[in-house]
Amino acid sequence: MISDTAPKVNGVRAAKEPLGDVLHIIDSRTRQHYTVDIQQNSINVTDLKAIKAPKDEEHPEFQN
Repeated sequence: MISDTAPKVNGVRAAKEPLGDVLHIIDSRTRQHYTVDIQQNSINVTDLKAIKAPKDEEHPEFQN
């Protein structure tokens, strides 16, 4: 059973545990957990696009 604090697979909440080797990432800004599959000793950089910085309402000029 997946809890509300369950890791995400490629930025999407997992319905089941990922198979094989994975990299666990914890975003210290938002405390969200991400799980990225490791294939042939590397990760797919597009999987990291799921990790976004929270919006800074006080300083919108720093938003790229």
